[in-house]
Amino acid sequence: MPNIITEPPSETKFDLSAIQQALRENKIDGWLFYDHHHRDPLAYSILGLDPNAHVTRRWFYLIPTHGEPKNSFTA
Repeated sequence: MPNIITEPPSETKFDLSAIQQALRENKIDGWLFYDHHHRDPLAYSILGLDPNAHVTRRWFYLIPTHGEPKNSFTA
């Protein structure tokens, strides 16, 4: 089976303020990314994570409409 996770283009950048603005405009409280065993290639692409990294634990990354994102990477 081919690897469906691809590297994001070099011009792709994670723009926190643009994401938060879009969340507010659409009356969405936040955006939760969650993954285990590389089952969410979109999360890796949007967050700029290495899709080939050896990940052994579940992780999350929450982007609220205001403030800093919360994550389990440093917990």
